[in-house]
Amino acid sequence: MANNSIDLNTVNISINNGEVEHEEAITELADFLEDGTIYTTSTNTKEYREYGIQSIEFKDGLVYIEGKTPYQYKIENNIYTGYYPGGSEQQTFIYVTSDLTLSVFAEYEDLNILSHSKFGDLREPQPTPEFVKSDFVGKTFYFVFDDFIDTYHDSKISETAPTLVKMEFSESDVAITFEESEYKDEGAQTLSWEIFDGMLKILEGNGEIADRDLIFARSISDQNITVLLDTKPSIAPLLLIEDQNLAQSIYEKWIKATD
Repeated sequence: MANNSIDLNTVNISINNGEVEHEEAITELADFLEDGTIYTTSTNTKEYREYGIQSIEFKDGLVYIEGKTPYQYKIENNIYTGYYPGGSEQQTFIYVTSDLTLSVFAEYEDLNILSHSKFGDLREPQPTPEFVKSDFVGKTFYFVFDDFIDTYHDSKISETAPTLVKMEFSESDVAITFEESEYKDEGAQTLSWEIFDGMLKILEGNGEIADRDLIFARSISDQNITVLLDTKPSIAPLLLIEDQNLAQSIYEKWIKATD
């Protein structure tokens, strides 16, 4: 398929302020993984607390994690397998762009974020664009995140709780609906929100949804997904997505990858 000498099979198309933009698409997983240093973290709070954000480099058939002793790996379609002494690990990649990629570990079943940008966390602040109120007023977004938090969980294998939440923003309120979650039958709850120091702040509302105000800073993004960092540094990042179909697709692929 081609248009104006541009092969549309090899580009991603987006609309920005009425202008059509395109960038070279990632046609193979190896194109992303083997293109320099990658920074990655889990959206599972237990894994995030243990490992934080790590650097990975794929070079000459070997993978280096935090610069430690490398081991071999294999990439087949959207499946990555790493071979280390005494075992192996496997990840299924469910979303791949040149700026931001998502994978699911077979063993731990957690959703992971990968990027060539050093997105850091609020324990090691990185410059990030600030939110403004017009980013949200009159818009609907979807949060995709892992809602499993258990400080006292002793198992080597983390439990996960894939969750999809719909957020409908008005001038000062946000209607929150758990679309896919153990709370999905509870209906929408309305809380207040505001922009606080360039961050999204959702007021806790007498403990209806959370036991504290939720404050999120904007981190890395691509054309479809923005990574949010919780200002409570022990809580893992989550995904902010405006496109409902994409959010639902990512959630469903996460679930499928754990089957």
